[in-house]
Amino acid sequence: MEEHKILLQLSAKLNAVTNKVQQASDMSFIGDNMHNLEHITKDLLDAEKHYLREENVLFPMVEKHGITEPPAIMWTEHNQIRDEKKQLRKLTEDYNAMSF
Repeated sequence: MEEHKILLQLSAKLNAVTNKVQQASDMSFIGDNMHNLEHITKDLLDAEKHYLREENVLFPMVEKHGITEPPAIMWTEHNQIRDEKKQLRKLTEDYNAMSF
């Protein structure tokens, strides 16, 4: 539960920083926020450990008791989150070559 709280806080920070970047008119302001975005991205990528624990420990235990739909939905959500994190990582790696 604590990890979920931390992930929600990271998500809120991500949302706030991306809103600032979208509204920025000064390139240096964008650079400062992209630095923040890089740190948030790193923290989100580190959260992979959380997803793996759920998938390797929690999901099999729940499925063992005949509950299959919630873990299947969570697997799908985890895969969607992984795809979004890959896109975010690529954005933070490539932002210097972008035109704003």
